[in-house]
Amino acid sequence: MCKKLMYLFAFVLVLSLVGHAGAQGTGLRGEYFRWSGSAPPAREEAFRDLVFSRIDPQIYCYWNPGFTASHPDGLTPDLEIHPPPGLGSDNFAIRWTGEIEAQHTEAYTFITGSDDGIRVWLNGELIIENWTTHNRAEDSSDPIELVAGQRYPIVCEGFEGGGEAEWQLYWQSASTPREVVPQEVLYPVIKAQDFPASDPIPADGAVLSQTWVSLEWTAGPKAVSHDVYFGDNLDEVEAGAGETFRGNQSSTNYVVGFPGFPFPDGLVSGTTYYWRIDEVNDADPNSPWTGHVWSFTVTPKIAWNPEPSDGAEAVDPNQNLGWEPGFGGKLHYVYFGDDYDTVGNAAGAPPTGLNAYNPGTLESAKIYYWRVDEFEGPATHKGEVWSFTTEGGVGSPTPPYGAVDVKHTQILKWVPGDNAGSHQVYFGTDKDAVRNADTSSPEYKGTGDLGAEKFDPGLLEWDTAYFWRIDEANNLHPASPWKGNVWPFTTANFFVVEDFEDYNDYTPDEIWNSWIDGFGVETNGSTAGYPDPDFTAGEHYVETNIVHSGAQSMPYFYDVDQKYAEATKTLDYPRNWTERDVDTLGIWFKGDWINVATRMYVAVANSTGTPAVVYHDDPEVTRMDVWTEWRIPLQAFADQGVDLTDVNTIAIGFGDKNNLQASGSGTMFFDDIRLYLPEPAPQQ
Repeated sequence: MCKKLMYLFAFVLVLSLVGHAGAQGTGLRGEYFRWSGSAPPAREEAFRDLVFSRIDPQIYCYWNPGFTASHPDGLTPDLEIHPPPGLGSDNFAIRWTGEIEAQHTEAYTFITGSDDGIRVWLNGELIIENWTTHNRAEDSSDPIELVAGQRYPIVCEGFEGGGEAEWQLYWQSASTPREVVPQEVLYPVIKAQDFPASDPIPADGAVLSQTWVSLEWTAGPKAVSHDVYFGDNLDEVEAGAGETFRGNQSSTNYVVGFPGFPFPDGLVSGTTYYWRIDEVNDADPNSPWTGHVWSFTVTPKIAWNPEPSDGAEAVDPNQNLGWEPGFGGKLHYVYFGDDYDTVGNAAGAPPTGLNAYNPGTLESAKIYYWRVDEFEGPATHKGEVWSFTTEGGVGSPTPPYGAVDVKHTQILKWVPGDNAGSHQVYFGTDKDAVRNADTSSPEYKGTGDLGAEKFDPGLLEWDTAYFWRIDEANNLHPASPWKGNVWPFTTANFFVVEDFEDYNDYTPDEIWNSWIDGFGVETNGSTAGYPDPDFTAGEHYVETNIVHSGAQSMPYFYDVDQKYAEATKTLDYPRNWTERDVDTLGIWFKGDWINVATRMYVAVANSTGTPAVVYHDDPEVTRMDVWTEWRIPLQAFADQGVDLTDVNTIAIGFGDKNNLQASGSGTMFFDDIRLYLPEPAPQQ
């Protein structure tokens, strides 16, 4: 799915409940996801790949593998909701969200029917959970006291692993015989942003083998017409700038790359194109609804998608090589060896019709290079030189191979090879110079002993490509020395305040040693990092699956029931928040539907004086369950007296430490805290 998914759904958590009157309910929001792997899926896996969303009148479905409805419990087929297009018959998950309105002031019992897993939250409390693979089963909640006319947040989740699929939600009380919870008491609480186009064809990230395409999509539920944006520049499509706006239309398809349409000479091979559909309804004041930016790539003329991937490590010495043929490629010429220049300049290889190559048994801990040229007839397209290192060699670079937006104070780290006794460091901004450098070259930065696998290159330039190489030696080993691969990375064009990549499970690098939480403070209900990870099961103090970018994020647990929650980091760099005229703080965060809604704030402070506090303007912010960036003008802190030239600490908090109230708890994730330059002035 595109990283630009910015659904900002909101639920109204009623703690001191307020009555509602007016129209009857219309149902719950149903979101349909695909997942892969073994069942039962972890929650972050089940609800990652959104396929479709809609308003479902009630939770009542029984789908056999062919999705033909039947009703073994004898209930009416009229209640049946049917699966959305493109979902598939196995390995999918559903999340229904909204509010439920009680009809009587009395105790209600909720009952679910399910095959496979199901769980239900009411008013932030988990009341039913059977998250297992099973044949049809019924589960019940304890009796729950509800007040007539009041609405309560409700979340119901289910997953299907295989075979039949069914979920039903019933309730009963002294005045209500058991029944499927009816549509008229269910309310989908959603924001205006929640009506985008969806289900793009070609799928987001697709690779096409033709130079024209008919773009198709499913209209948003309120759309009357569609604004179409298309181009080969991501920033322009995101902003709707330049010539990317192609017009407004009522149909849900749009042709490009064909005479009489945009790009009439055809789409360009090897180019990535971006498109966006904004949904329009002039009768709705919230229109237009900005769409996600989708992309596809036209197959390049050169060979692509190598296996093993370019820069791969720990490759099996018996690995066969493979690749995807270039656009129109009919024959392939393969060059392979252990010298970059030789492989890059080679010619005259015999042609093959197979996109596979066996290089024979390779040496361990060695770097190899290879190239594939594509014969299209009559043209031959010279391929890129790819590389990989066989198992036993130096590897696991930090930052990772090809990393972008790297911070300017990055310490380079690596894992030594199996037989290394020492290592030589090469570093610079010229890839070829780093590749060819020796100990007499300016790129040579020194030799270190085994056990000291790190190098500090100093303060790095903004938005600059760097390259580095680690050679290893051992005078006692006949195969020594071992020349390393060239690892690239690019620094950010913003200040990185925190990217959460440097933490590990060892003293003093645990995340809670930098983000000081509420441990030992009775009124501070914050916990930074997982408090008790099972290291033998691959768990860590940081989160490694739910991330915005990179490999790690910070899990943050808050409890604001008669408490506040606040975790604070003391800054090393950057402390001068006026350098380069930066003017905006950005923080990426992700909440959860089941979190108790509470206010979130950021506090910035000097070494002395009162912290400046800025609250997020959405009181339901903790329930935003997609990665969302909160941008704060730095002037908001300066206006409260903070000296931006010497910022000492930044804190992320929830609740109000000066006004503790009865509330609840939840889990958030944070990543990529940045300082941005001013936005460029719009073009005239």
